[in-house]
Amino acid sequence: MNTEDRLRDALAARAERVEVAPDALPRIHERIERRRRHRWLPAIGGAVAVATAAAVVGVLTYQPKDGHPPTPANTAPSATTGAIPSPSAAPAGPATSASASPDPQSGTLVAAIPVYYAGPGGKLFREYHQLKVTPDTVPGRVTAAVREMLQPKSAADPDYRTLWSGATVRGVQLDGATATVDLDDAGTTPANPAMAVQQLIFTVAAAVADTPLPRVTGVRVTIGGAPAGQLWGVVDTTGVLRQGNALDVLAPLWLIEPHEGVTVGKTFTVHIAGAVFEATCRLRVRDASGRSVQDQQVTLSIGAPQRGEATLKLTLPPGRYTIETYFLSAKDGTEQGLDGHRVTVR
Repeated sequence: MNTEDRLRDALAARAERVEVAPDALPRIHERIERRRRHRWLPAIGGAVAVATAAAVVGVLTYQPKDGHPPTPANTAPSATTGAIPSPSAAPAGPATSASASPDPQSGTLVAAIPVYYAGPGGKLFREYHQLKVTPDTVPGRVTAAVREMLQPKSAADPDYRTLWSGATVRGVQLDGATATVDLDDAGTTPANPAMAVQQLIFTVAAAVADTPLPRVTGVRVTIGGAPAGQLWGVVDTTGVLRQGNALDVLAPLWLIEPHEGVTVGKTFTVHIAGAVFEATCRLRVRDASGRSVQDQQVTLSIGAPQRGEATLKLTLPPGRYTIETYFLSAKDGTEQGLDGHRVTVR
């Protein structure tokens, strides 16, 4: 293999770990427009806007799948506190981090944080939730995500659910690639303990993903500060619960946008992610009566086993709809991997 081949393979491997953040594009436009309004001289301002736009696109549009974007120089929080930089002082990062803002009433940081839930097929789906982060640190951010994950019926999509019942979180500590989650009580044993553990690990890892700290690949669970031992019989020989293979754990298709229950304009963006054969899935629109009014093929950016993505525009008359993505089984042509969200078009 020559140098060119090795470079191509390295770039391809890095690209496979990149994930588009759900609200990146509007925030790119917003930042570009804000800089245009505040430029000092037309010529200088134009150059700055172009350079800034390029930087923001490079940083905001993509969120690495391994959960750890490159750490900008002189901006990483201390490993002890994991303090989250304020939005005004922080370097541009993935859109979920850039969207953090103080609650006007309490001053508590409010951030869009990913939380994982099990869907109808038992595999995991991701939602972004606006959560209050106290204290304003990375462990505080992870604690907020885990607390939300443990709450019954906290998922926005009624088809999603938490696999945990009766558990409460006391706090989180981070040590390199391992997070320690301390629970008051692990609650009742779930029907699928292994997948419940993966729900916890993926939620913790995703909450750390858009911060400068190292990515999390394993979780140690303690109960009241004491080692939990074999949590429901799920154990790793190292004492740390490890993240499973994405193909085995994550649902094959996610409808990322539009979100469940939102109201959109007549023309809106549909964002799909998934790992499907030959990168081919379908997008269907049902009206309020359940009748299919549109059904089309969509090609993702890459096929299984990698996780590809696609965005497209839909235009619909006012009304209530269900937007669905699914794929057809290569074996028998049946519908598989269905994920749908109910929306209102104004």
